[in-house]
Amino acid sequence: MTQSSPAIGGVVRFKDRMDHSQHSDTELIEQMRTGTLAPALFNHEAHLRLGWVMIRAHGAERAEVLLCELIRNYARAIGEEDMFDRALTITATRIIAICMMRSIATDFGAFHAEFPKLSTGFRALVAAYEEGGSRRLRSIL
Repeated sequence: MTQSSPAIGGVVRFKDRMDHSQHSDTELIEQMRTGTLAPALFNHEAHLRLGWVMIRAHGAERAEVLLCELIRNYARAIGEEDMFDRALTITATRIIAICMMRSIATDFGAFHAEFPKLSTGFRALVAAYEEGGSRRLRSIL
């Protein structure tokens, strides 16, 4: 059985669909770096998690650069380079960083639960940030 992947990539076999949380943060980053992460695993939540991990490890400014490189190279490795959007990656990183400044979470699961709009209203968060920066974003979080 096949179906469209919810992530970058094309068709994936149902039996191959897994949850990115089965990988440690280190494994997730390494598999992204080597292009071996199954495309079905790199869904929106995995993007958020990757941003959260990289910001915690490197700070927001450095994470922007590293995430752009990592995601662009991963997209290239899986044959989906056109799907990479540098501006969106930077905006998303900044949104995650703003949420992290307000967060009391010590793990990604708690962080994700603390800011459900990152999943349920991400487009609105992007629009708010693009419209009025961090001040506008904070008003709708």
